[in-house]
Amino acid sequence: DDAEEQLPQGHLSDKSDERFFTVRPKFLSLYNNLVDEILKLNSDITVTAKKVYIKFMLGKKYLFTIDCNNSEIIVYLCAKPGQIEDPKKILKDVSATGHHGLGDLRFNLNDSEQIPLICEFVNQVINL
Repeated sequence: DDAEEQLPQGHLSDKSDERFFTVRPKFLSLYNNLVDEILKLNSDITVTAKKVYIKFMLGKKYLFTIDCNNSEIIVYLCAKPGQIEDPKKILKDVSATGHHGLGDLRFNLNDSEQIPLICEFVNQVINL
């Protein structure tokens, strides 16, 4: 049932707030695939659930956050507009808009074919 929600269990580094954030079952596989690929970039990346989003950090550096609404997974990259090379112009500047999570660049993740692109963007944030 799509109305039922589940917690993303396997990747959380800090379990203190896991009771808050949920990923809908229809997104759980996509979420898990994304996190598996992100953790391949650097094994020191930590994943922490907050009330309305999951944050990804490398040391004390915020990389991105994930917010799952009813229709997609939203990735907010922790970079300013213009800092990330985006030749296809698919990142949306949300620096002047209210949103859950951290980061000024938004990417709507709809299927697993987009995961390599997200990983490239995250790799650029790591190297900022």
